[in-house]
Amino acid sequence: MIFVSGAGGFIGGRTVEILLTQRGYSHVRAGVRGWASAARVARYRGEIVKADLLNEEELSSALRNMSYVIHCAYGSDGATVDGTRNLLQAALDANIKKFIHLSTISVYQNPQGTIDESYPVGTTNNDYGDSKFEAEQLCWEYSKKGLPIVILRLPIVYGPFSRNWTIHISEMLLQRKLGKIEGFGEGKCNLLFVDDAVDAIVHCIESDKGNNMVFNVNGPEVISWNEYFEMFNDALGLPPLERVQQRNARIKAVVGESIRVVGRYVQKHHMGLVKFLAAHSQSLDKLLRTTERHLRSTPALSELKLYDKEAIYSSERLKTVLGFSAGTPIRKGVAISSAWLKEQGVFWYEETP
Repeated sequence: MIFVSGAGGFIGGRTVEILLTQRGYSHVRAGVRGWASAARVARYRGEIVKADLLNEEELSSALRNMSYVIHCAYGSDGATVDGTRNLLQAALDANIKKFIHLSTISVYQNPQGTIDESYPVGTTNNDYGDSKFEAEQLCWEYSKKGLPIVILRLPIVYGPFSRNWTIHISEMLLQRKLGKIEGFGEGKCNLLFVDDAVDAIVHCIESDKGNNMVFNVNGPEVISWNEYFEMFNDALGLPPLERVQQRNARIKAVVGESIRVVGRYVQKHHMGLVKFLAAHSQSLDKLLRTTERHLRSTPALSELKLYDKEAIYSSERLKTVLGFSAGTPIRKGVAISSAWLKEQGVFWYEETP
C-alpha cells in the first residue's frame, strides 16, 4: 500500500504510472492538492485522494492503511517545509514502514568537483534548495522519533512532462535564444531521466537496506550543458546552434533580471491597474505578452550560474548499498523527450522555405 504525494506533478505523476503499469503494484494511492491536477493519473486504476500538505485532516485520511510514503510534493517555501512536517507527523501516526523523501542536490553549499553525501549542506540563498534543506532537517528529526526515512537527492530530472528541463529548454531552442554559450555552457550537466528517478524510488521500497540514510541519485553519464543543448537541438530537428559570446549572454541576462524586478514590483502593487489598461489597449497587451515570451525564452542569471557550475554528484553510495545504477543514456532520454514534445504538440518547427 503506497501513498504518493504530489501525484499531479512531474515526478509524482510518473511514479504513480510506473508503479501501476510496469511494477505491478495494485494498491497505489495518488495524493493531489486539487482535483484539477488529477487528470494525468486518473487514466489508471489507482486511487486518487485530495491531500493538501497544509491540511492535516486530509493527510491523516490519505495515509490510512498505507505502508509506504513517497513524498514528491512541494510548493512555496512555507508549503514545502510546513507541508513536509505535516506529512511526516501523519506518517508517524500511521506507523508507516518507510518514508521516502525526494530532495535535491541544491542543498549542497558551493559544490565543486565530485560531491558525495558527506559534502556540507545548508542554506544557499536559493528558495527551492533552502526549503528542501529545511525539509531534510525535519526528516532527520522524525527518524529519531522512530519513522524510517530515506532521502534521495535528485539532480536535473528531465523527460516527458518536465516543465523546466524539457519543455522550457525546447522553447528556448525553438526561439533561438539558446546556443553554445562560451564559458557558461561548459559547466557540468548532471542529468537523470525521470524513469531512472522512479526506479531509484522503487529500489528504496523493495530493499530492507538504506533506512535513515541519504543518497545522491545521478544519471549514467555527465556532459556539459552545451552538449545537452546541442543534443536536444539535433533531436528536435532544428538548425545547428550558433555560438553565443559569454559577454552577450551575461548582458541579456542582466537586462532580463532588471525587467523581472520591475515586473515583480508591478505585479505586487499595481497588477489591477495593469490588467485594466491591457484590457483597453491592444498595443499594451501585445507589448506585455511579447515581453513575457522574451523573458521566458532567454536564460536568466540564475540559469547561467547553473550552466557554469563545475560539480559532479556521485551516486556510488546508492550503488553500493541498494545496488542501483541509472541505466538510461542521455541520448536515449533526449530522443524520448523530443518525441513526446512533438507527439503532444508541445513543440513544432517548420523550416521557412
